[in-house]
Amino acid sequence: MNRFLFLCLAVCCPLFASAQSTAFARMAQDVQLLQEQVGQLSVQVESLQRQQLQMIKNYEALLKQQAASTASLNNFVAQTETKLAALPEREAAAKREILAEVNKEIQALAKQTQDGFKKLAQAMNATPNITPQVNFDEDYPTTGYTHEVKSGETISGIAKKYGSSIKDIMNANRIADATGLKAGETIFVPVKE
Repeated sequence: MNRFLFLCLAVCCPLFASAQSTAFARMAQDVQLLQEQVGQLSVQVESLQRQQLQMIKNYEALLKQQAASTASLNNFVAQTETKLAALPEREAAAKREILAEVNKEIQALAKQTQDGFKKLAQAMNATPNITPQVNFDEDYPTTGYTHEVKSGETISGIAKKYGSSIKDIMNANRIADATGLKAGETIFVPVKE
């Protein structure tokens, strides 16, 4: 009886250890995949932050330019009004000439200000377009199973069910986002023979 019990323990322990080793290896793959995705997201966030800082600098520069243009316009108008008030009545022709020039300057400054507002609006409405680049590997088993995705299933769960890996399933089906499975779609699950 003791020999039989000892023999059972000797056979079952390596099988249990092998199953645990496989589970740990899959968990390590999952962790590695998550680390890669976090790295990609980190790069995207840094890029967005740099673009946001540049947009803020552009916005501040346009505000300074607008303030300078407005101050220049106000100063010019004040000087012109002073000159016009000092002119005698007999110089009405000169006033018309000055008014025409002032009108031109005001229109030019108004156009410059309007262009500044347009640039500002474009800068405020600009949205960065970052598309992560995904490179798929061809190094996966060509044998395996087809699987129809059920509601709530994940790539990790499907990989465990068939003894495959997340990476192999994603490469074989060209899946860029591990969370993008849709119920009802059919995927290929590569499994080593």
